[in-house]
Amino acid sequence: MDAAAHSFRSPRANLRRASGINVRTRPLADLLRDPVDFLKIDVPGAEAEILANAEAEPVNVKQIFVEVHDTGQDFPVHLSSVFELLARAGFETNLVPRVGPGAASTNETQSAFPNSREVFGISGRRRS
Repeated sequence: MDAAAHSFRSPRANLRRASGINVRTRPLADLLRDPVDFLKIDVPGAEAEILANAEAEPVNVKQIFVEVHDTGQDFPVHLSSVFELLARAGFETNLVPRVGPGAASTNETQSAFPNSREVFGISGRRRS
């Protein structure tokens, strides 16, 4: 599938008073056809949508790290859907423990999404 131009509007765009930016994108499934040792997903609020769109393809990822952002949607449901999608893809998942004073990391205290959580997964399936 060819890359396509899409308008991506960041949830933080209003903080920077930016409008939209057109970027060339490719579906995640296109990038996962070859084996991937480590995949990091950091797309505020779109984590479950991206994982769901790649769900039909075989999983060729050994390890995955997903930053799940609280962007105002129902965060517990959103976080649960990310866990469910990763489990269906064959990943054994864990929440990354919060560290530092007050259980907030330096990254979280400076983030526009202070309630974000990180999910780490290791593939339990063998790749061919």
